[in-house]
Amino acid sequence: MRLKTGFALLYCLVFCTLFTACLGDGDDNSTIVIADDAEILSFSLSHDSIPALKTTVFSIDQINGVIFNRDSLVFGTQMRDTLLIAYTNGTSVANVFRIDGQKDTIWITSGDKIPVAQLSPLQVMSLDRKNIKEYTVHLNVHQVDPDSMQYKQIASNLSFLNVAETKTLRYEDSYYTFSKTAANEIEAHRSADFQTWETVTMTGEPNDLVIAGIQSCSFDSEEYLCATNVLGDLYVTSLSKDFIWEKVESDYPVKKVLGFLDKSSVHESGLAVIIDKEGQYYFAFTHDLQEWKEGESVDADFPSDFSATQNNAKYLPRITLAGVSATKGVVWTTEDGLYWVKLTDRLPKLEGANICEYAGELYIFNGRVGDIYNNQVYYSIDGGVTWQTKESKAMPPKDYPLRRNASLVVDAQGSAFYFVGGQNDAILTNVWKGFLNKQLFLIRN
Repeated sequence: MRLKTGFALLYCLVFCTLFTACLGDGDDNSTIVIADDAEILSFSLSHDSIPALKTTVFSIDQINGVIFNRDSLVFGTQMRDTLLIAYTNGTSVANVFRIDGQKDTIWITSGDKIPVAQLSPLQVMSLDRKNIKEYTVHLNVHQVDPDSMQYKQIASNLSFLNVAETKTLRYEDSYYTFSKTAANEIEAHRSADFQTWETVTMTGEPNDLVIAGIQSCSFDSEEYLCATNVLGDLYVTSLSKDFIWEKVESDYPVKKVLGFLDKSSVHESGLAVIIDKEGQYYFAFTHDLQEWKEGESVDADFPSDFSATQNNAKYLPRITLAGVSATKGVVWTTEDGLYWVKLTDRLPKLEGANICEYAGELYIFNGRVGDIYNNQVYYSIDGGVTWQTKESKAMPPKDYPLRRNASLVVDAQGSAFYFVGGQNDAILTNVWKGFLNKQLFLIRN
């Protein structure tokens, strides 16, 4: 109800009289206690046409006098002109009010309607009229669509990308790009932000190292890179030491490095590869680069060119890769490196596409079908069995150069991903960053 200031003060005096407590037995030593609490202890808002408000939790920062919902209401929530307010305080009376202009004091009882535009500030008066505490109320609603993807170029004209073969990987918070020059030399560059780069000195690397096949791996708590050369020799180098490439002995030539599997309940961590055993290709696995286990023979539909990612499905780490067979796009996966399962062969034949795990889903970007470059974003919520295309709000913008044979890396926080280099009609020397809006919300929270 609306009261003039003078009557409001009288109202407070009545409250004070009603809630004065006399302690003692009535003799001259009696003590009068008057409530001095001026805090809101709980707070909520509701409206019948906004169901999400009923479950919205409001936090109260008593030190700074701020009431807010940490989890913002979803993008597009239609707010109403008035909302029902509910609160509890340290007394049993309505001692919350706001000032309407410079004249009227508007007392607010729990259960009253309050205009959205006048949610803040709220003031609380203690019953002894000595304390007044003010609260700023923030009703947070996401201002951007959490399922939209944002893209922007963050680097360009990187000369070491101006070659036919490059590969970029992440180790901790740094990014490493490997490239093969026209003179058939292997170079490495390192950056923390894709903009400032330094040259990394390497030794022992063969000139015929297959750049596109470089994969990260870990043995005895040491981080390595693994790659083969054209002849099938396997090489490794430590990421934490001096980048000295060393040849690893194996019983058979290693034709492909497929990826690294983390330890699970069914197997040790280790490296999954394809070996050439007397002209027949087999899957193989090693947990220490010394002992090798041989798996099944490689299916004819298994792609020779692919993009691979480490992911988790049904609580087990996996390697999942996307590539092309003779006529279609395929996705394969493994839980142990020895036995691989084809999840689908219903994707377009996207040559030079990228796969990654991001935001709890598998994504496929980039690539081309014939001479047509792909601008669709494919995703799977079931570990790669079924795939759909994202809505247009997730597609790259018109100024993004469509590409194939790029590198795709996800940052350490899982908030953003990066496309590095690649080709379309020409070699691309730029880096683009992409992210789902909701991933940034999660990281901030």
